[in-house]
Amino acid sequence: MAADDRFGTGGEHDAEVGKATDNNPSTYWTTEDYRTAPDLGKPGVGLVLDASRPVELRELGIATGTPGFTAVIRAGNSPTTATKVISSSQTVNDGTTFALQGGTYRYYEVWITRLGGGYHKAQLNEVRAS
Repeated sequence: MAADDRFGTGGEHDAEVGKATDNNPSTYWTTEDYRTAPDLGKPGVGLVLDASRPVELRELGIATGTPGFTAVIRAGNSPTTATKVISSSQTVNDGTTFALQGGTYRYYEVWITRLGGGYHKAQLNEVRAS
């Protein structure tokens, strides 16, 4: 897993990325704090998930402590090319599930395009795939 800040400073709490999939909903990965919220001041920021091998996922669920941000799911076969949008854009609330639109990929990215709910960051407590 890795944070994706390709349009910014190159870092988004990289040391915390494993907390988004550690099966502990009280830990989390978070974006940086954006004073420009709800706008990020860039096209987006994300969390890239490594499935270890190419797999076809049908859904990706998100638990969050900062509801109201907007995201899409992207995919690809390398961490830097996980840019193919495979879900609709949704406002994420705690327990939001994204339906994924087919394809076999190794890397999946939660790509955050807008903050919401009065928060200046987005928090991913758990990301689950099926």
